[in-house]
Amino acid sequence: MEGNLAKVDFRSILESLNFTQQTGILGVETFGYEYYFQKKGESLLEEISFIFFVEGKIAYAFKNNDNLQRLQNYLNHHNPMINLPEILTKEKKHQDLFEYWLLCFLKEKGILNGDQVEKIITNFIEEIIFDLLPIKQGYFIFEKNFLIKPLITCKEVFPLVSKIMKQLQVWKQFYPSIIHPYQCPVITDEVNLRAALSTNAYDFLYRWSDGKTNLRQLSRYLDRDLITIAKAIFPCLERGWVHLLNPETINSSQEKVPSQVSRFSFQSTTLPPHLFCITNETQMIIEIETALKQIGYQLTISRDTIEALSLAFKIKPQAIVIESKMANLDGYGMCKMLRQAKIFREIPIIMLIEDDFFEEEIKTKIYGATHYLRKPLQIKELLRLLEKYFETSIFANDKQ
Repeated sequence: MEGNLAKVDFRSILESLNFTQQTGILGVETFGYEYYFQKKGESLLEEISFIFFVEGKIAYAFKNNDNLQRLQNYLNHHNPMINLPEILTKEKKHQDLFEYWLLCFLKEKGILNGDQVEKIITNFIEEIIFDLLPIKQGYFIFEKNFLIKPLITCKEVFPLVSKIMKQLQVWKQFYPSIIHPYQCPVITDEVNLRAALSTNAYDFLYRWSDGKTNLRQLSRYLDRDLITIAKAIFPCLERGWVHLLNPETINSSQEKVPSQVSRFSFQSTTLPPHLFCITNETQMIIEIETALKQIGYQLTISRDTIEALSLAFKIKPQAIVIESKMANLDGYGMCKMLRQAKIFREIPIIMLIEDDFFEEEIKTKIYGATHYLRKPLQIKELLRLLEKYFETSIFANDKQ
């Protein structure tokens, strides 16, 4: 199941998946709120949202540009002393640990209780649905039969959509004073603002009106929905006591994505090529790590496709190797999901296949893989492909 949001609205997609009681993962590519502030000649920053369904209900949702920040925002409300990087370092966990599993870990350690974890996940889901329901441009794809584990909560689609639609109706009333949740307040008239607000309200707004903290973050800090925050700040905007800053369309700290990327143009980078390998076979991991270390390549390993889906957008590799037969979301589904994203549309993706059948070769092409290699993997075959992609001289010594 896949299509264009210009032809099928997002609400209909949710209701269809609910009606047919689907279990799987829905990927939605949009251009985010930067769409409204695009300057002529600039590229739009894409967003990929992933929504996990269990028998037609929503179990979890995140975006490709989400990191530990949104979780840390909610934790600041429950316990400001919780520092995720410190906890991960202390427990010897990877700093890019999949957010959902991190929540499970915090629950297991007693840092959060069950009700708090469920509330945070519910907030995550509502944020994503709020952002996607008004969107009329973008693409979607649904991959069946992935079950997120362990299952913490499931939200019925119809009550959720009904709630968010009502919020969006109210949200429209704030336009054009408030356009989107990622605008950042700054105080422009301290005297009148202080006179109008309670001491606590003024102190909170003064603390966070730094031009960097957005409305959504304020809602997380206070554990209030976005509409409540908007209602509170709207009169101040109308009177000119507070002003909202818009985020830059292209963040200078992020790499701009060219409109067209050549498959074999990566040799110009100043950093060594970065390979992302997704497999759960320990021996294969050892062999690939050993080989790439010798030629100076960067390597990131993931043993789970869903963790890999989140991690891929953080590390932005120049090439990806995926094992076709993986638990939950298989390698073909993973490849298809990645190809939906602009940054992965043209990079080399190598599929590792087991079956010596022509249909397996066809599947690799249908799902968007650049090449396939048969298992057991011959490391020299992989290195020759990498040599081709990056125009390096891996086998220079062999040719002499």
